Amino acid sequence: MRGQLNALNDLITDLPTAADVDYSIRAQSAQNCDGVGFLNLTASNPPTQAQVQAIANKIDELLHALKRS
Repeated sequence: MRGQLNALNDLITDLPTAADVDYSIRAQSAQNCDGVGFLNLTASNPPTQAQVQAIANKIDELLHALKRS
């Protein structure tokens, strides 16, 4: 019986704390990207090089905003 209680106690003490869980969630989730504005681009058919570059730049801006590093 004592061994079972000790094993149960070990399981309980090995559980992550609320701070550990919060840190893990923050480390693995994206940052707030509210600062990234809309592209507001109407592409022609076929799109010009400048239009495609504007799309690529906006994607880069969004990815940069989402990274936590």
